[in-house]
Amino acid sequence: MVNKPQSQWLKLQSQWSIISSPYHHSIMSSLSITQLQRARDFISTLGAYQYDSLAKLLSEDFTHRFLPVSLNGMGMPVRNTQEFLDHLKEVRLSIEEFNVS
Repeated sequence: MVNKPQSQWLKLQSQWSIISSPYHHSIMSSLSITQLQRARDFISTLGAYQYDSLAKLLSEDFTHRFLPVSLNGMGMPVRNTQEFLDHLKEVRLSIEEFNVS
């Protein structure tokens, strides 16, 4: 059985499959294809809660900023890779505990 957050990610992944058709690849540069694949890998690992795999996709100088900047990030700190992964784990727990009726 698929849990609710994971099923939402699976739905999003199916939407991404539309833009991965052979037609789209024939008009995209190799850099664009690499970037698209990286984005798809990011969504896939994020949706599967594979934090070790997700960390491998991030650059050494990765930072995460909460947007919009116009609101000064709503008081959220800029996070490095480990802080970002820790934050995702906390968010996951909150989502799993959130009950909608």
